[in-house]
Amino acid sequence: MERGGLGFWGTTLAGVVSAIVAGVLTWLFGFWPPVWRWLSGAFETLWGWISYSVSVPLSILAAVAFLFFWLARRAFASTFSAEPPTAVSRVSPQPDPSLAPIELAILELLTRADGQWLEIERIASELHVSRLVTERALEQLFARGYLLDNHNVLHGTMFRLSPTGRDYALDRGLG
Repeated sequence: MERGGLGFWGTTLAGVVSAIVAGVLTWLFGFWPPVWRWLSGAFETLWGWISYSVSVPLSILAAVAFLFFWLARRAFASTFSAEPPTAVSRVSPQPDPSLAPIELAILELLTRADGQWLEIERIASELHVSRLVTERALEQLFARGYLLDNHNVLHGTMFRLSPTGRDYALDRGLG
């Protein structure tokens, strides 16, 4: 489910704490003046690069801006691990008695969500179960083809019903 690592807020907090610790240590050991001179020089150089005056046609600037936004949109676009079906299939799934109660509860919750993407934390909190239990149930439902996942940079992995899962949930009256 998760790829590991601290996540956005954990990384931000770690960066702030490490900057404060580095500042205190450099102050304690008398390294602050050389560090300050180096930082000032780096920012002056950066500002010199940013404020460098060049005459560029407006059409070139517009093309670069378009390329930048297009690349940013592609980089942060949602990626789906399941391809949408090429042909509409109306074969209703057979009832699956091997689903655990937590899996049925997740299918019911995602059916009530009406196609919205839900995060693991929200699913766990709505069902009042731990994240580990929720992850295991989501993995099993995903392996059966009942779920689609969306790996999002800001929100983490999110889930919703696949067409097969939707049909199964509606046939069982989970909605």
